[in-house]
Amino acid sequence: MMQQKPIILNKKDYVVIQQAVSTEVCDLLADYANFKAAIKPNIKKDGLKNVHREYGDPLMELLLGKLTPLIEEATGLALWPTLAFYYTYKNGNELTKHKDRSSCQIVAGLCIGADEAFKKEHGTWPLILDVEGKSESIALGYGDILVFKGHETVHWREVFKGAWFVSAIFAYVDKNGPFAFQKFDQRQSLGKPHVGMFHWLYGSFKGLLKQRFYNKRKKAAYDEIGHL
Repeated sequence: MMQQKPIILNKKDYVVIQQAVSTEVCDLLADYANFKAAIKPNIKKDGLKNVHREYGDPLMELLLGKLTPLIEEATGLALWPTLAFYYTYKNGNELTKHKDRSSCQIVAGLCIGADEAFKKEHGTWPLILDVEGKSESIALGYGDILVFKGHETVHWREVFKGAWFVSAIFAYVDKNGPFAFQKFDQRQSLGKPHVGMFHWLYGSFKGLLKQRFYNKRKKAAYDEIGHL
């Protein structure tokens, strides 16, 4: 998967992993994403209007699992993988400003590929993060990964000016954090279909309620020890 050892660049609010995925694998993923977009487009009327995307694609979720040790090394956290999404953008598409849901506590965004004319003229298509109120444009090389706190950080892309661009996100939660219950995005395993939004929302509410109850009991126990 990797052509040589990835280079991990730690920034204050995000991490860039250079050469995380080989050129050959990225080329295959780009062809795969474009092929699926052509034969069975999945386009919805939402913040990603006119963008083909797929949740839980088996190939991408296989890669999600394989990338887990690398993302753990980059973040210093023990992580549960939750979900993978890939996106096939066309000319005029954009990614509007947003934060991700709690299953995406940690997001690893992979820059996969673009048409040759776009690469020659523009190089790549930056992802923009709101870092402490300032816009920070991050241009990844193809095969590079950007790791950031997707649930906390507003992020977006400007209008795309090429013919096509393929990217993917691989999402994780801290095994010891407040969203650990989102393991596999509440599915039985990676690669399974989405559980449905009603089930997901109910599971999230129950998980957060359980976490708050645990935190209250933990604080009460510490307070009791402090009085001994």
